[in-house]
Amino acid sequence: MKRSLFVYIFCGIFFILNISSIDYGSYTTVGNFGSLSLADGDRLLGFSSFVGDLTITNSFDVVTWDCYYPLIGSFTFNGGTLELQENVNIASESTFFDGGTLVGNGQTVHFSPSEATRSLTGPFVLDNVALIFESAVSLTGTFEFKNNCKIIGRESTIDFSAATVIVSDDAQLWLKDLTVDGIGDGTLYCSGSSSQLVLESVELIQDGNYSFIAGFLDIVGQIKMRGGYGFSYESDQQCIIHRNSELFFDSGMTFSYNTSASDLVVMEDFTSTLYLYETTLFSAVPGLHLTKGIFTVDGECPVYSGASVENEGIQLGDGTRVNNVKYNPLPESGLSIRSGYVVYENV
Repeated sequence: MKRSLFVYIFCGIFFILNISSIDYGSYTTVGNFGSLSLADGDRLLGFSSFVGDLTITNSFDVVTWDCYYPLIGSFTFNGGTLELQENVNIASESTFFDGGTLVGNGQTVHFSPSEATRSLTGPFVLDNVALIFESAVSLTGTFEFKNNCKIIGRESTIDFSAATVIVSDDAQLWLKDLTVDGIGDGTLYCSGSSSQLVLESVELIQDGNYSFIAGFLDIVGQIKMRGGYGFSYESDQQCIIHRNSELFFDSGMTFSYNTSASDLVVMEDFTSTLYLYETTLFSAVPGLHLTKGIFTVDGECPVYSGASVENEGIQLGDGTRVNNVKYNPLPESGLSIRSGYVVYENV
């Protein structure tokens, strides 16, 4: 009798929990919904128009987006989780509020153009999702990216000055076609040696000195480093300047190479370019050894090396023809060696 009573109670609880989740809309008919409070297991489906604000009730709730129409209202996470089975198009006056987790499953969140600067406030965890911004956006708080994520700007500006953007270990964050403002120590970093930050056609504007201390850095297209501060490469993993790509340092910048090996700035082939415009170059021991690619110097570029012997200095080429570096000083330009060694090893 006690066992039967327990089974009845368990089945009753399971039945109540099971029916508590709600499907809003369907895959066959069009539906219109205003503002909704969403609970764990709720799904937003198919041919449904959500014109009001959507709010996840509790931090432990997981809600699924599988809707084909744009989100007209704003979405408040309250620490909960939104899992995507379809792309989300966000209307111009809408945004995400109050932090939470966005599980993208490879889908895209597209923020439509907005006349005012759009604001996103964390903490947010973003997992396997692409964010597309058509206009300016400002991030505040912590944003942690897991698995494979992208931020695509379509030539818009994103402000990191009040944010902490973290690329998790074993994750990749790809920044593409945007200007990133407010870069300084602690605003953007890889949390582990297997993290990867990919920059494609990006302008980084620093508002303070910035150190890249861990993970891989990939340069695709033209990357412009600006702001008049120091950029220090300190990771034990490679910085790869890919083919037909350029890492450009603007006037007043300092590029410091301060890591454990001399060969971690990799120019993939003869079309890869490191471009210094009136930039100070510093290399700590064991030196900076460049092979392949093009090394362009524009204006006077002071060089400081911590080397006491030649092989710990800044070296162009390695004595083999296939690894020659094209040294390309523009008219009335050149390296001004203030300390240490710059060694020409081309053949």
